[in-house]
Amino acid sequence: RSGVLDIPFAPSRYNAGKMLPARDNEGAIRLFHVGNIPLTPELADFHKEKIEERAKQEKRKASFQMVIDDVYAISKGRLVGRPKN
Repeated sequence: RSGVLDIPFAPSRYNAGKMLPARDNEGAIRLFHVGNIPLTPELADFHKEKIEERAKQEKRKASFQMVIDDVYAISKGRLVGRPKN
């Protein structure tokens, strides 16, 4: 109920579903939205900075579109959903 344990996109009524992952520029999973997971502000900022690095490399804003692009990329056998130029 508190959202301390959260799994993205899990179809369970016990899952808060508030955290959202996105890949960083190296392909590591970062937290785009931390939801109710009790991270320190420093750790949450670290995740944000890593996603911002990717956004800068891709010349776009860090947004929910990155989450969508990454989910789609996985279905195509790619690690990171990069925009087409």
